[in-house]
Amino acid sequence: YLPKDLVVISWYHRVRKKSLAHFSGLGFRTMAGVYYDDEDLERTKDWLEDLKGVPGACGLIYCSWSNKYDLLGEFGDLVSPPRE
Repeated sequence: YLPKDLVVISWYHRVRKKSLAHFSGLGFRTMAGVYYDDEDLERTKDWLEDLKGVPGACGLIYCSWSNKYDLLGEFGDLVSPPRE
């Protein structure tokens, strides 16, 4: 019943591979909901690695539940292509 142009954001780090595979397998584009006010970007690195090879994976969303943006610049550097 969901339109196929809907993008599904997977949030739960512990089941990220299963979640991404499930929604991708149903033909949806997927994104990773990352950060969650962590102290570092290790979980973001996990998401980036697991998004590789997922059909329809189209990006990540930086999400802070407590207005913590200390790692936003480092996050941008991590997910952006290298500058020439």
